[in-house]
Amino acid sequence: TNVNVLIIGETGTGRELIARELHRRSSRAHAPIIVVNNGIIPDNFLDEEATLFIDEISEISISAQTELFKILQNSRIRVVASTQQPLKPDDLFYRLNFIPISVPALRDRGNDVLVIANYFLHRYAELHHKTISGMSEAAQNAMLNYRWPGNVRQLENRIHRAIIMCEGTRIEVNDLDIETLENAAILPLQAAIDQFRQQYISSALERNAGNRTQTAKELGVDPRTVFRHLEDKRR
Repeated sequence: TNVNVLIIGETGTGRELIARELHRRSSRAHAPIIVVNNGIIPDNFLDEEATLFIDEISEISISAQTELFKILQNSRIRVVASTQQPLKPDDLFYRLNFIPISVPALRDRGNDVLVIANYFLHRYAELHHKTISGMSEAAQNAMLNYRWPGNVRQLENRIHRAIIMCEGTRIEVNDLDIETLENAAILPLQAAIDQFRQQYISSALERNAGNRTQTAKELGVDPRTVFRHLEDKRR
């Protein structure tokens, strides 16, 4: 249909993939899907039949909102937007929220973690011409117990790296470079705090595709904190 859709979910859960699938299954699949992820809405497509996907609609500027209202009145443009932050119930929210789609975080999807991991395993094993039969039981348990702050995007990254680093025919826990409460060593409290801090900043950087300024903003810290973290990792 031509109705507007609001996709709600954390970063890395696959919101853009869902938007593209909605477009692919729509009657306008022959037309382009235009992705806006920096709040700047192009003004050269208003006469086209298209799907406009706006990522992080909650961060859109006031001037861009004005342009968006014009687009919402154009029946040739179908808007799909996404957000991880709740939108305030204003006119824009009610126009976009005609059909809401809630995307669960990976940590809330149970054994789906292993299903998705196996998909990436076969994909990247074939890409790198490696014979990988699967994952050890310990690796599977570690994946199920891990919180995956970066969601599916982080999972894909870890599986891809594991395929490259794996020296055997199965992926082991060490190949994944994840640690859970169940397999973590007992450390002095301050050492555990420092380790958690380093892992937390690293996960935030991964979630934001290495963007240090955005990571600092998300964590509510001075950007120099993130810079120091990166310098410490290089030593």
